[in-house]
Amino acid sequence: MAGTDGLHGETSQMRAFNATPPNVSITGQSQGQGGMVEAAAFLAAKSQAEALLQKFVSDARQGYAAYTAIADGSAHDYLSGDNTGAAAVAGAANTPGAIGKDLA
Repeated sequence: MAGTDGLHGETSQMRAFNATPPNVSITGQSQGQGGMVEAAAFLAAKSQAEALLQKFVSDARQGYAAYTAIADGSAHDYLSGDNTGAAAVAGAANTPGAIGKDLA
């Protein structure tokens, strides 16, 4: 951030962040009726695809929860660092001779 002093994060936005995954449900409705020779292979591939999609959706939901936790943790870290820095400056400002003593 050129031209500015420090970071100015929107911690209220970080804390409010709540990633919500899409609501997806997978139901096996087709039963392969119609007498096609390929029906068994198609249903096996369909079942495998549904299982993989269910795993993906489950993993994505965990990822959304992780992103939300990361945003909240970032807000906490940001505020904690800001408060620690402010306390150090306030402490130095209230200690006679503390400001500039390391510059000599």
